[in-house]
Amino acid sequence: MARNKKGRNPNCTGSITKRKDGLYECKITVPGNGDGKKPRISKYFKTKKEAELFKAQVSRDIAAGQYVHSDIPVGEFLKEWYDNYTVNIRPSTRTNYKSYIENTIIPILGKEPLAKLTVGSVQRFFNNIKQSGSLKNKGAPLSDKTVKNIYAMFNQAMNQAVNNDLCKKNVLAGVVLPKSDPKKEMRVLSKDERAKLISVLDNIEEITALKNKEERAKKSSVRYNEDSFGYRYIIFVSLYTGARIGEVLALEWSDIDFENKSITINKSFNRVYDFDNDTGNKTKLECGATKTYSGNRKIPMNDRLAQKLLEYKALQENLKEVLVDTYDDRGYLFTNQYGNRIESRTIQDFFKKLLKFADIEDANLHSLRHTFATQWLELGKDVKTLSRILGHSNITITLDLYVHSLHEHQANQIADFDY
Repeated sequence: MARNKKGRNPNCTGSITKRKDGLYECKITVPGNGDGKKPRISKYFKTKKEAELFKAQVSRDIAAGQYVHSDIPVGEFLKEWYDNYTVNIRPSTRTNYKSYIENTIIPILGKEPLAKLTVGSVQRFFNNIKQSGSLKNKGAPLSDKTVKNIYAMFNQAMNQAVNNDLCKKNVLAGVVLPKSDPKKEMRVLSKDERAKLISVLDNIEEITALKNKEERAKKSSVRYNEDSFGYRYIIFVSLYTGARIGEVLALEWSDIDFENKSITINKSFNRVYDFDNDTGNKTKLECGATKTYSGNRKIPMNDRLAQKLLEYKALQENLKEVLVDTYDDRGYLFTNQYGNRIESRTIQDFFKKLLKFADIEDANLHSLRHTFATQWLELGKDVKTLSRILGHSNITITLDLYVHSLHEHQANQIADFDY
């Protein structure tokens, strides 16, 4: 490390003095932010050794170019926090964090000095995004869940800022999140809708084999070909297991135990931000960990689902023989004609077309998970087992999501009760 004639580090000058109250004060002059000023930081310690260690650490950080001045703007700090402190979290969560920072926080608070944030300014920020949304959703109000997620991420970052001596306190501790909207009723397929959907899935070959083009156009744009032959089986697995679509699409044949009739869930296939790609492609498809540790689980499958998967296995084997020159067999359960995993939005589009054909009210793939859980409770099965099958981290989450269905079922049961 270069030193001047007096033996001091030219990038970090300072002193350690003992105060009358017995504490040791470390004062350090650190590099400025380009405005010609040389800011000075001060911190108190119980022992001289602690003060010396602090001064040495600051000196090393400056020499390595890692020291962050406390006048740093919120946007710049969050980018550095994101790069340095989120590398070990799930890729899908990290993708969300990047979006929250770039599309929601930076446009409003990005230029504000981090150390000068106030409870009031951050409170106004959360009130604003609740109503006006972010750049990504073009001004539409954000959901309660998204607002809470942004708060949780911002709070983590500010706690780190306090630990790094970039600000005196975490002002988010004084923020009150806007009042939550009434919960939207989750979409669950009715008994009649389930019957319609299963009927369409069972007869999709006949549907798509209609020779009359005009009649086919009236019915649906669903196709059954080499590229989409397995799509309906994805719907079957979702409907009969309650697994998340990313978990279903990540399955491999080694996860299917026909002898013990179980399916092992231990990964998820999702689109995430591509942190290493500088070609302009911002996202990529990646098979990673499940949403939570509890997401790793075994799900029992009934005879109907086992039969469907055996049926699908035979179809896939035939396809591999036909496409032997182009099909790359890597053991994936659900694939396209080249042996690659399928993206969820492709199945979402397919599912929407199925619903339209079957004259079923619009829904998304996640509604199949809700439908499974609701049907489970309506059959009088226990909540604890359901929680494990769904991969929830605790039973409270399951009860919070499906308590209405449970109460409704109990009300129907007690209506017929008498002595």
